[in-house]
Amino acid sequence: MRTWALEGPGLMDPKNPQVFHRWTRRYLQVRPDLWHALLVCPDYTSPDFAAARFNFTTATVSDAQSAELLARVWKRTNDAQKVAWQHDIDEAARRAAEDLRLRAEDEDCRKPEAEADRLEAESEAVKKNHTKFILIPSRPPPLVSLTVLSTYALRKLQKGDYIELYYFTNLELAESKSTATHADDKAMLPISDLTTGGMNWIPAGAKRSTASLVPDKELSWDQFSIVVPHILQAMANAKWTDQCTTMLATLWSGLMNHPYHFSTDPETVDIDLQSLLVYQVEQRIAWHQAIDTPDGAWDIRIINPTLLRETCEQVFHQHCTRSDAEFRARVSISLFYF
Repeated sequence: MRTWALEGPGLMDPKNPQVFHRWTRRYLQVRPDLWHALLVCPDYTSPDFAAARFNFTTATVSDAQSAELLARVWKRTNDAQKVAWQHDIDEAARRAAEDLRLRAEDEDCRKPEAEADRLEAESEAVKKNHTKFILIPSRPPPLVSLTVLSTYALRKLQKGDYIELYYFTNLELAESKSTATHADDKAMLPISDLTTGGMNWIPAGAKRSTASLVPDKELSWDQFSIVVPHILQAMANAKWTDQCTTMLATLWSGLMNHPYHFSTDPETVDIDLQSLLVYQVEQRIAWHQAIDTPDGAWDIRIINPTLLRETCEQVFHQHCTRSDAEFRARVSISLFYF
């Protein structure tokens, strides 16, 4: 077994071994590279190494020479161990530096991915809660009250589909404004499937309110004149093309200035006015349906006299049928009481 010693006051004191071990352990934890540097060559001339010197003492090698030989062997061995120890320390430092480099590269590689994930999460948050991310301009309150459409009407406009004019009447706009913050448009509502008899679920925003819906042909001309500016503004806000907006605006303006609108015959004035409303709703429905067909749509602002006359005859026939049914009902009631 190789004997070694550490330099330092009191460290080799056999009466104080705890101080020796504690100081050595703590110091080498801080400077492990000094482990072999702290070792000093033992005194091989001391009686403790007499047996070792005896193994090397011969007729030509004295006891002092044996001690010197042991010291040289110790020094060479310690130098070799210093080199090996330093190699281990350098290798550990190299591995630690390589590990740090790999970690840094891994973090650098993860940064773009983490940034992409962050941007995607922010984008999803903006899509889900876009209202709170809209920049508010610094300006005074508008003098004109805000027009709030129902979610159903807004979805129809954004898709460019046909939408009933009733959703743009003052009554419906007031209703939409009062209930705009009461329901979640993404909530699911049940509807009955007339084909299968089962129950389907649709988003609340996609459900049309049919309880108070008034068909276009039953609107009054006062309501119609109020509706047109509202729907034209809504179409512009929904980014409809100028061509479509201009065509519909010209159609409604043409109907308001048509001779039927200025009819003075008390027997036909109601039929003439309703014919104009029926004509525009039938034309708008057919026009929207034809836009996405191979043949395409047409210039709807052109009022076709033949189609308008046929519409007027259809309205007149319905009016006669309804009047005849009402007359028969009154006659039946009179005969019953008679």
